[in-house]
Amino acid sequence: RRFLEFLLLITAPSGALKGIMELFVRALAFASEAHKGQFRKDVNKMPYICHPIDVCLVLSQAGIDDEDVLCAGMLHDVIEDCGISHADIAKEFGLKIAYLVSEVSDDPDLHGNERKNAQIEKVKSISESAKLIKVADKICNLKDILWNPPVDWDVLQKEKYRDFAKAVFDSANVSNQFLINLFICNAVYLFFLALLITVSFIIFFIIFRTKCATIPFLFDTSWFFEFRYIIVTCL
Repeated sequence: RRFLEFLLLITAPSGALKGIMELFVRALAFASEAHKGQFRKDVNKMPYICHPIDVCLVLSQAGIDDEDVLCAGMLHDVIEDCGISHADIAKEFGLKIAYLVSEVSDDPDLHGNERKNAQIEKVKSISESAKLIKVADKICNLKDILWNPPVDWDVLQKEKYRDFAKAVFDSANVSNQFLINLFICNAVYLFFLALLITVSFIIFFIIFRTKCATIPFLFDTSWFFEFRYIIVTCL
């Protein structure tokens, strides 16, 4: 479906990708081969190549038609996830695209919060073009967390990623209004979804305790938190 949407953008008279050139098609083929056998962490195990295609769709919808930026958007995860080097990309697509991909790639020697903090700091100093790719990447990740989340993520993990994405977004400080609005929309929706789930459990707990206060075991609240954990994990 994403690839068909992408083709429609290429061929649409008003699409930012109108007149797309051979270099971008080569980047799509290169990324598809590099991510072959990789999948997203959602229940449907979506092929990973759908993610960079989504990133390019968002960039295009934001009015970005610079071929180097779009190629780098398509290739933005190949250094981190596929063992492709900066030199490999430079050889195939030129130094500018290779530099953009390097700018949006994390240090593979860092892990966990150290890696996240490094990304937040790094995005402050990268080029404006790289910032656009980074924000589009975070938008797509937030959208996936909303509609196709990793199977083992509960609400708390989703909230933590939203906070991390917001920190990266703030550091990027992009001026593209479409990307700003789209990021805020997804981040706010995720916040209210988590809030709704939490409030619903609190209301359920109060009503259930009130109705069944005469049953001794219900005064032991541990069952409620275990139940909430099970339900939230499923969500």
